[in-house]
Amino acid sequence: MSAVARMVMLDLRTAAPNRWQGLLLFGVCVVVLAGNRPVVIVPALVLLLTSQFAAYPFVIGDKAGLETLYAVLPLPRSAVLRGHYAWAVSCFVATAVVGSAMALILGWAKSEPIGARELLTALTLSWAIFVVCIVCSFCVTIALGDHVRR
Repeated sequence: MSAVARMVMLDLRTAAPNRWQGLLLFGVCVVVLAGNRPVVIVPALVLLLTSQFAAYPFVIGDKAGLETLYAVLPLPRSAVLRGHYAWAVSCFVATAVVGSAMALILGWAKSEPIGARELLTALTLSWAIFVVCIVCSFCVTIALGDHVRR
């Protein structure tokens, strides 16, 4: 397993205690957004959930003082940072896949079929929203936190 993959697994374990709250919030968001057009679900979930959940390892790392753990792990600093970004991208991919499935199911249930072009546009918009949120939050967190400075 590569160093980046080990960091992704560590981030997964770091965020695991919050999984039930995240899944509950995911379900509440889907129910609340079900009244809108189904294609709106994907960008909304990315904006409301994924951007915050992807930053959990940074927030928890600063709260719990994980910079000491990162310092003793046999990983270079670049692997720690790349692992955090790989975690964020995997969070986006998971949300995009599940959100797209939910949008297609809701579209079918509401007799509002979603075309491939409309779904692709929603996914592109979701990616743009995600990138802006992650770039802003990660840069601020890295600038204010000590966890990757060694």
